Amino acid sequence: MIECKYHPNAAARRHCNTCDIDLCHLCLKTQNQVREEFLCPVCENLTAHLGFNHNIQPFWLRIPAFFIYPFNASTMFYIAGLMLITFIGILFPVVGVLIVVFVFYAIFKYGFAVLEHTARGHLQPPDSGMGHVDKNNRLPLKQMLLLLSMGGLVWVTYAFVSPEVSLILAIFLAFMWPASTMLLGVTGNFFQAANPLSLLNMVSAIGFSYGLLYLLLLVISSFGWVLKYGIQSGLPLLIGLPLGVAVIGYFVVANFHLLGYVIYQYHEALGYNANQAFDEAPAEALPSVHSVESIQQEVDIVLSEHGYAAAKQRLKKKILSEPNNLEIHHYCHQFMLDHQDEPGIPRHAQQYIPLLIAQGMDDLMLTIARRCLQIKPKFKLKHASDALLVGKIAYDKADFDLALKVFTLFRQQFPGHKENVDTQFLCAKLYAQQLGDTAKAKMIMRSLVGRHSRHAKIEAMKAFLAEL
Repeated sequence: MIECKYHPNAAARRHCNTCDIDLCHLCLKTQNQVREEFLCPVCENLTAHLGFNHNIQPFWLRIPAFFIYPFNASTMFYIAGLMLITFIGILFPVVGVLIVVFVFYAIFKYGFAVLEHTARGHLQPPDSGMGHVDKNNRLPLKQMLLLLSMGGLVWVTYAFVSPEVSLILAIFLAFMWPASTMLLGVTGNFFQAANPLSLLNMVSAIGFSYGLLYLLLLVISSFGWVLKYGIQSGLPLLIGLPLGVAVIGYFVVANFHLLGYVIYQYHEALGYNANQAFDEAPAEALPSVHSVESIQQEVDIVLSEHGYAAAKQRLKKKILSEPNNLEIHHYCHQFMLDHQDEPGIPRHAQQYIPLLIAQGMDDLMLTIARRCLQIKPKFKLKHASDALLVGKIAYDKADFDLALKVFTLFRQQFPGHKENVDTQFLCAKLYAQQLGDTAKAKMIMRSLVGRHSRHAKIEAMKAFLAEL
């Protein structure tokens, strides 16, 4: 298995030729999922698909799984039903032969359903043993016709050419039988399954492993038939034949699961489209490129490769592309805190604080504003309306020190703003009533009364100055 550079236990999905790194699906940046355009998180160039075969466990390493596969409720129920039908056929000899034919037809019909299901990447059994009733109806008949055609071809060769040539042909056709079954199972096409060129192409795509597959099928099938005859020879017909059906059904399902898995393992070389995740664990969905998890993953990778400045620049780029994504701003602020980027925190807050106000996150907003003023005592917001709201919220929340600082900076940054008189009036009240600094309050009020004699609140200001 090719492992992801940043997730050593995860299978890599794509390769970046620029950075020469392998990446799992969690690391990739999705530019266009439909066109399969995935970018490298480091250099942001397009990545190349690695294929999936390297992530699939070879069939020779999971032989026990093929024998375990039939032991599930739906398959066992299906086989038990065929045993019951066989038992009924023994009780009624008139239709017994037809029933036995039907039972073996049903076994192979279900086998083809298992083959197709596995070939598409479903490594767990189908939800229902009866889920195939509306398809694969002709496949057992086509397989029988293939067998008769091959047998007929061998006989013709024996009768009209030579016994030696017919023996070679018989060995060749027997060796090609698994490939023919696999082709029939995934295409349903009799002529393709009988075409020597198609069979040779399949064997060539699988390679030397096809020989191992053939030997494994031969051993499993031989053991199954020996076990069947052993059971039937030592038991009465009424018991032995149904049990023999169960044994054959079990080994057919195991063999067809093996054939389907080989298609699944080599599906890319065979040009077959599997539609399931390429591992036996549930597949993790690709994270949204807009999610903070995806962005954090990308920024962490850039940080590990190129350091803080590059990671911060990447994060800035994300904010520019999604300026109103509050989750990204949360992460950005914490990211700069973690890296003690004091100059960067106030700069980012000029965009962050208005979003917090708009979302009604007053407590967090005040915390950020307080932190910015500690880092940069003359911290100012870009817009007067935002600065005014910060001060008023701080005042309403009884954070008087912060309100004083904000209103003072507001007057310095926006000296001609119409709200300056009201904010300075509030500052005078804060000095007098909350901080006990009457002298400072008087100085502010004298300036306001002297300079704004026509203001709507002039009488209230004069009254307050008189109280002082």
